Amino acid sequence: MQDLDTQIPTSGSRRVNTTFLGDKSPSAVTINAALTDHGRLDVSRTLQLITNPNVFAGGDVVALNETHTLIKAGAHVPVIVENILALLKASENGTTVANLKTYKKAMDGIVITNGVTRGVTYLDFFVLPILGWPIIIGNWFTAMVKSKSLLIGRAKKMMGQ
Repeated sequence: MQDLDTQIPTSGSRRVNTTFLGDKSPSAVTINAALTDHGRLDVSRTLQLITNPNVFAGGDVVALNETHTLIKAGAHVPVIVENILALLKASENGTTVANLKTYKKAMDGIVITNGVTRGVTYLDFFVLPILGWPIIIGNWFTAMVKSKSLLIGRAKKMMGQ
């Protein structure tokens, strides 16, 4: 083992926990049927559970091939809200919804700070065919983007606070 100045232990995501619902509850059965081998929920591009289109999911629990960040979870919300409202309206009118809104993955990226003036930013431009490679940016950019505020204001705005 190496001598370290700082060690930041992290762990991967955990399985969706439905134990509080009970084994036989309809909610637990529906959710457990949608679990992937990695414990995330299998959803369609409309963010509906594959096993039950009346149930929507977003955020870290969904099995989408993307980074699981607050920014991505925030991008799931408008899709889910618009689709639920469309289904409710169709139900009231006795019609069906032809096209629900689909979630389109944005560029992956993460900004990791280390104090007020240090950090690293990773941007994956694989979604842009022009570039096709990830970019890693250091201290100056990371400090300007996140270190000073930690994007707390943006997170609060996303949550309506």
